[in-house]
Amino acid sequence: MESFDAERNARLLARAAEEALDFILITDFTPPSRGGPFIRYANESLLRATGFAMIELLGRPYHELLHEHNDPATLRSMARNLEDSKANEKEVRLRRKDGSAFWVEFAGKPLSDAGSKYWVAIGRDISLRRQAQEQMTTLMTAIDAVSGHLEIYALENGEYSAIFQNAEADSDISELVETLLNEPVLREATALRARLSAGENVTVTTDGLQIRPLDKNAETLICIKQKAS
Repeated sequence: MESFDAERNARLLARAAEEALDFILITDFTPPSRGGPFIRYANESLLRATGFAMIELLGRPYHELLHEHNDPATLRSMARNLEDSKANEKEVRLRRKDGSAFWVEFAGKPLSDAGSKYWVAIGRDISLRRQAQEQMTTLMTAIDAVSGHLEIYALENGEYSAIFQNAEADSDISELVETLLNEPVLREATALRARLSAGENVTVTTDGLQIRPLDKNAETLICIKQKAS
């Protein structure tokens, strides 16, 4: 019975690894200074993501899966940790068979089995998250460089509040905008929220202060008044 349970558990674990959505990579314990570690197993999710077949990866050094456009400091840190038998938790670019790259977040740890040691790394594709982070950084840099007042407002619990202000944001303008957006009498009299919800860019002062919706429900707004050139 114990043997049967062990065999059944082994089969279940193997099936779980094959069907897991996360990537699983197992290598031997050969240190980088000796050309390793060398790949012993990659699950189906990782094979699909990279386009490689298991026979193409088996016995190959792990670094062949790493794309050339990785931060050298990150790669050196990974190699040191492998050399010193320390766990790795990194974000790196992996290489697909066609040469393209995608971002992966992974954790790699040593594993002992019957006197032998292996590295087991579990990861997931974070390309969309990295792309969003990079786009947000670029956007915020561009926004902060705008000459003049700029704010971003978000709607929460029926009230708009500023979630971003650039370096030149004017407190008097901020107070005016919050009053126009949130004071019931004024917002009804001007139909401001209705106009913004309809996708209209609304100019609220004669000197060019404008409020623009950033989404179809006007839950996020940008308020801008550029300096006269």
